[in-house]
Amino acid sequence: MRFLRGLWLLLGWGLLNGCTAPGPTPSQTPKPMSLSTPHYVGTQACASCHQQQVKDWQVSHHAAAMQPATPKTVLGNFENQSFNHGGVTSRFYRKGDQYWVRSDGPDGKMHDYPVHYTFGVYPLQQYLLPLDRGRLQALSVVWDCRPKARGGQRWYHLYPEDKMDHSDILHWTGIYQNWNYMCADCHSTGVNKGYDASTKSFKTSWAEVNVACESCHGPASSHLEWAKAAPARQSDWRGRGLTRSLGQAGQWSRQTDSQPPKTTGASQSEQFLETCAQCHSRRSSLTLQPGGLHTMDDYHPTNLEGPNYEADGQIREEVYEYGAFVQSKMHKSGVSCRDCHDSHSLKLKSSATTLCLNCHQAERFEAVSHTHHQPASPGASCIACHMPSHTYMGVHERHDHSFRIPRPDQTVALGVPNACNQCHQDRSASWAAAAVRGWFGPQRKGFQTYAPGFAAARRQRPEAEFLLTKIAGDSSVPPLARATAIAELRRYLSQRSLPVVDQALSDPDPMVRMEAVQALEPLPLEQRWQRAAGLLKDPRRAVRLEAARLLGAAPESALNKEQIQALQEPVRQLKESAQAMADRPEPHLQMGVFYAQRGEFDQAEQEYVAAIQIEPRFPHSYVNLADLYRSQQRDQQGVDLLKKAIALIPSDAGLHHALGLTLVRLKQLPAALAELQRAAQLEPDNLQYHYVLAVALDSLSQPAQALQCARKLLKGHPYHGETLMLAMRLAAVAGNASEAKKYALRLQEMAKSDPNVAAMLKQRP
Repeated sequence: MRFLRGLWLLLGWGLLNGCTAPGPTPSQTPKPMSLSTPHYVGTQACASCHQQQVKDWQVSHHAAAMQPATPKTVLGNFENQSFNHGGVTSRFYRKGDQYWVRSDGPDGKMHDYPVHYTFGVYPLQQYLLPLDRGRLQALSVVWDCRPKARGGQRWYHLYPEDKMDHSDILHWTGIYQNWNYMCADCHSTGVNKGYDASTKSFKTSWAEVNVACESCHGPASSHLEWAKAAPARQSDWRGRGLTRSLGQAGQWSRQTDSQPPKTTGASQSEQFLETCAQCHSRRSSLTLQPGGLHTMDDYHPTNLEGPNYEADGQIREEVYEYGAFVQSKMHKSGVSCRDCHDSHSLKLKSSATTLCLNCHQAERFEAVSHTHHQPASPGASCIACHMPSHTYMGVHERHDHSFRIPRPDQTVALGVPNACNQCHQDRSASWAAAAVRGWFGPQRKGFQTYAPGFAAARRQRPEAEFLLTKIAGDSSVPPLARATAIAELRRYLSQRSLPVVDQALSDPDPMVRMEAVQALEPLPLEQRWQRAAGLLKDPRRAVRLEAARLLGAAPESALNKEQIQALQEPVRQLKESAQAMADRPEPHLQMGVFYAQRGEFDQAEQEYVAAIQIEPRFPHSYVNLADLYRSQQRDQQGVDLLKKAIALIPSDAGLHHALGLTLVRLKQLPAALAELQRAAQLEPDNLQYHYVLAVALDSLSQPAQALQCARKLLKGHPYHGETLMLAMRLAAVAGNASEAKKYALRLQEMAKSDPNVAAMLKQRP
């Protein structure tokens, strides 16, 4: 499915605080709280003592994250301008100092909407329009703020290649463009979503409209008390009354070639990074009002799995900076965000090259012998080679913060991109690899060494389990990469890889522990409990919730009294987390699966139905509900449900695949085959869909077509064991002995490292 770019709006934008919200939109007035409880006090309270910091902040993109729409803040051309996309002509106009948009609404008809807020300031600006039930939505037609000479000063659509009407799940009126959930907590301070599940409405409020002081430092009322206290009392306040004590940036000094740079005076750099990670990461929320000191108390971060990241960990989809940065040697060495960016203005502290040379000796790294480009040329800059960029939301160029060395050789071997060919687009990756090899020799290891393992896992090659186990067990590998290896091992889990998963359950990094919990799912319930019971009390919420999901997904009849008791509080937290995100279909879907595994089918059905009601165009809800019907011998209801869903979302392959399987069970084989073929056509790269289609063709006495389907599948997945078994048998039946032998040899090769394949071969008649 298309990447939901409108779903992940730019972080770190906004505008001036203290504005009055026009109309019946979110309140900015925080509820009064007792002085004994930290509460928000506002930027003006900070400015009296921290004048320079506030002055720097006022020119930042944080201060410009969101603001009421006024002549001072609106950058787009609203002088009766029109923009056509997909047959819909939107018009931008003014009524005095008010800004209006005429565009297609949720019913597909044209309506006039007032612009309540601007969203962002550069390189693009979006506009928030009100809908019913307290919703603010981000319009997908946006203003390009760049200078005209760079192609800016124009209206454009975030999905330029897609004809998008009101029925599309990514339309501006849908949940994936909803400010209340998707954007508010990172673009404003002290947000309370205020969702009412009974009316499916929002009453969202904030402490400040933009990303202000207390977004990073936390509610500051206790800090004000500390500041007003007598000097004798101030020494009694740990952390000066701040919710988050971020310390001061250290000073880095260069060393000799044989020694790494060192820093002096740095304190709590991890806490600083954790604060930035709250918004500058790809993650999902775990709680209604985040406020913890660790990312994984409030959020579930994504790992490096595709399609968000390339196999070597380079950014691919819109993942922001955190996931890339924690892979880097810079992070390993203690570098933090503020070593390069000013904490308040967010600007680079100096030019990019000058920043690098604070630690890296110019005599070595600016020399042509290192850059192999002429001095001052674009290719000689540090970021050109070590921070290649990607463009998101049409015009926003963002640099990969993993600080890796260029590896065109991995482009040749694994298909990942490389910095050399980003500039030299007229040359091949083989040319670039040969050039680098000539400059630096054949060994180009670098700091990030996990690309072959992740590529093998994505291609299901026989060496995948061995390589993943090696990555997961190597303490020198960045924790996020080890966590990803653990997540991938879930598909290959065996007696060879299980010990490294067991070890990961007690890893110091919570991301590694969380993925290790999830990797245990293939094991029997008793073995899960033996290994993961202790993590029900893990200090990080994200880990506890995954342990509750893993261990609680069983009927109480399968548990003893102690286990039931141990689950009570973690399962309560799991349900609480789902309720906090009740305005989304995904938590309902997850809880539906949880209840179904526990045998609580009525509750599971209620959750799936709730997910469908919240977003009728979310296909996974229908698939899971149909599967629940299957488990209850209600397949005909499943057919009716899936046909209804396909009428609404005809291009979703998963729905056609699920309908095909349901029709197979009902013995309606020709209709089933048509649905399975449709699913394979819609997602030509989906391994499971093509394998099931090949099996269906074989069972319907169409062996030639089945073999052709298997051959096609094996071109992209040459080591898929089940398909190899099927293709070997079909080729032998067809009299293609040499082809059957080819598949048999490949299976024997796989059996040496994959016990599942060895077992399949033993069971072969």
